[in-house]
Amino acid sequence: LPEQYLAARGSDARANLAKSAQQVTTCFDIHETVRDVTCLRDDDDDDDKSSSEPKQIRAMSLLDDIPTNRSCEQIGISMHYCTCELDWTPVRRVGEDTEAVRAADFVVNYVNSLLAPVAHFCHQLKLYELTEARRGSLKGQTYLRLSLVTAPNKGSYEALVKVAYGSDDGHQQQRFQLASPASISRTN
Repeated sequence: LPEQYLAARGSDARANLAKSAQQVTTCFDIHETVRDVTCLRDDDDDDDKSSSEPKQIRAMSLLDDIPTNRSCEQIGISMHYCTCELDWTPVRRVGEDTEAVRAADFVVNYVNSLLAPVAHFCHQLKLYELTEARRGSLKGQTYLRLSLVTAPNKGSYEALVKVAYGSDDGHQQQRFQLASPASISRTN
């Protein structure tokens, strides 16, 4: 950025820009920075900076003080793609972990349900291999991050599944749910 602009903006702008280089930022922050530099940004966001509750801000100028504790949810990143929120623990012997295998079957069945309207063009998918599973917990909710391969197409998928536990007639039950509509990605 031009020195003249940074000087006019104040000493905090240079420090904030340097600090932003070491933080989680997105393309939306860069867009907001361009709007800031070209004077297209509304400065109506200065209304309540004293609030202790984190704001749901998807985009912030890199010249502003970006909070170091900004979460993926606040930035608008799906938990499926968030790498910093959860402490993921690898599932050992992934093919033998019944919870992970059942969750992978749930994902394949979900993909088959999406393909149902065009089923006459497609083979029904089956779980070929569960290649990786990681378990994590956030706010008391258990998640499984799965990498799997389907047959007959050898399609590789990644999915994020919520695991809910309940009891039915005294028996422990597991229920699976996609963490969000964007929780399944085809990776090949």
